[in-house]
This record gives sequence, structure tokens and C-alpha cells, in this order.
Amino acid sequence: MGENEKDLETSREGHRKDIANRIEQLREREQQITERLAQGGASPETVAASEENAAVAEAHARDGRVHAAEAHSRAAAQHEEAAELHEHAATVLDEYGRPERAQRHREAAAEDRDAAASQEQAAEEE
Repeated sequence: MGENEKDLETSREGHRKDIANRIEQLREREQQITERLAQGGASPETVAASEENAAVAEAHARDGRVHAAEAHSRAAAQHEEAAELHEHAATVLDEYGRPERAQRHREAAAEDRDAAASQEQAAEEE
């Protein structure tokens, strides 16, 4: 896994943790409101507003996951395109008698294909 893939993985994990933390905060807040309502401490308007806010926050979290999946898919396509370009460069270099340089491009193509697979997997996990 190259440096860019490690950075993407770290970023993805951070976003997942942030989303999970926010969802947990919303659940805790919902529980607090339910308890206050049971004790008569919250007005129906306050409860309704809080429930609406929680629903909006959950919708934003879902939208964030969709956006992340789309970004991973785009990154995968870009890596695949780069791999194809490396393969083409390798073919040209072979034709011009530069097998060492061609091999480096083949290795870069393999790394890009691995990165593309990693990004596709990340998109599916979102």
C-alpha cells in the first residue's frame, strides 16, 4: 500500500469514527430527552424540535456516507486509468528497447490497480 493509500485509509477511518461518534451523541441526546419527558421536564415542543434535529443530523450522516462512497469510487476510477497509462508507457518503452523503465511502469500499474481495488472496497463499505 502506497503513501497515498495509507493517507486515504487514515482519512476514511477518521470520517467513520466522526460519523459513529455523532450518531452515538444523537442517541444519547434522544435518551436524555425521553427521560426528561418521562419526568415531565420537557415540553412537547422541545421534544418535537429535538426529534427533528436528530432526524436532520442522521440524514446528514447518511449523506456523508454516500458522498464518501462516491469519492472512493471516483478515486478507484482514477487509479485504474493511471494503471492503464502505465501499461501503455511500458509497452512503448519495450518497443524502444527500454525494458528496465518499462518494468518500473508495470510495477506502478500494479500499485495503481491495488489502490483501485482498495478504493472500490472502501466505497462498498460506506
